[in-house]
Amino acid sequence: MSPPPVADEKPGVSGVDRVALLGVVAALLGIVVSLVAWLVPDGAAPTGSPGVGTTGAVGAPPGTGTVVRLGELPRVNTDNPFVTVGSASLGGRAFPESITLQIVDAAGSAYAEFDVGGQFRELTATLGMSDTAVAKTAQFVISGDGKSLVTVTARPGASRAVKLDLAGVSRLRVTVSVFPGGAAPCCASGVVGSPVLRG
Repeated sequence: MSPPPVADEKPGVSGVDRVALLGVVAALLGIVVSLVAWLVPDGAAPTGSPGVGTTGAVGAPPGTGTVVRLGELPRVNTDNPFVTVGSASLGGRAFPESITLQIVDAAGSAYAEFDVGGQFRELTATLGMSDTAVAKTAQFVISGDGKSLVTVTARPGASRAVKLDLAGVSRLRVTVSVFPGGAAPCCASGVVGSPVLRG
């Protein structure tokens, strides 16, 4: 009596072969990861042009080309509620993300101070009196670490664009003062129109 026919066996992968194959794949992935880590220097940032308002990780120094709105940075004198960030109008033109300083004290001045950390090379902004201000004239003084960078006399409807060198500056202060007889302190609002820092 002849033995029963044996079914054709198809080649396959045994459990042991699967484990070996997974080990090979894992080893190859490890080599790829090591190669990438070796080729990319530590701290390398993704390429691309950051937009306005891009600050990156907290505490990380901005690189060349970084653009940040001044109003996004920490303000030192946070106890002054009359310093606000938002849209403002100068000569009928809207300036988004502006810093408005309303003068309310008897001395006829107000200031805003920001921690810029010595990480930016320049500031651009437009200085002027808010279209709602009653003051006829006011004076802006922007200083870096106690040193005056620019002084601007402003009148309603006559704003002035500035571009300042901030190399090495850690503290940036903007002061607005009403000239004697210019207006009641409660009605004077100086605007730093759309101030932008560049790294």
